[in-house]
Amino acid sequence: MAENDAEKLIYVPIPKFTKTEMENAVADDDIEKLIYVPLFASLYYEDREFAEEICIKLAAHSNSNVRAMAIESFEHIARIDGKLNKNIVKPIIEKALKDEDEFVRGKAEETKDATKQYFRWKYKK
Repeated sequence: MAENDAEKLIYVPIPKFTKTEMENAVADDDIEKLIYVPLFASLYYEDREFAEEICIKLAAHSNSNVRAMAIESFEHIARIDGKLNKNIVKPIIEKALKDEDEFVRGKAEETKDATKQYFRWKYKK
């Protein structure tokens, strides 16, 4: 990231959601909420299975920012829970590594590195 890019970043607190609010955001395709849903779910939501499931769903979203946050959230789940469903999540990461969007690809690289470190997952070069 260039020095000037750092000046453009705006950090905001991650909003809190109930399960119903997260499900409604998905059903309503509320992009403003969907950007935060995977982050909240992966970092704070108690139902860890639901957190992974919603990230899996949002990793295929049409909006690149939503996809990127879902991919990043797999890294949080890996770090916090020490587990991810390899058969489902690894192919999602591999697909994201080839995403048309540079931001998604960058998040996929970070998550790939994390899963290699935490789980010793191997990826094709």
